Amino acid sequence: MSFSESMKQIESICRTLEAENLPLEEALKLYREGAEKLKSCRKYLEQVEQEVFLVGENLAVTPFEEEVTEEQKIKEEEEEDLRG
Repeated sequence: MSFSESMKQIESICRTLEAENLPLEEALKLYREGAEKLKSCRKYLEQVEQEVFLVGENLAVTPFEEEVTEEQKIKEEEEEDLRG
């Protein structure tokens, strides 16, 4: 069962519990069913959240390093030679 189907069933259970004057046993049965579906949905959302976090970590942008031109390399080498 998909997440959206489970959420629709939870909404339906809530509407039934709010709208109808059900016997206590039937209301408790529906409440338990809704609670189990809600627990399952929360677990699924936690898994999705973790997956999104991991994907985000893999897409982290690394700082851009400027490309050093040949002239800059020569200049840096000359400066190093002068220092020591």
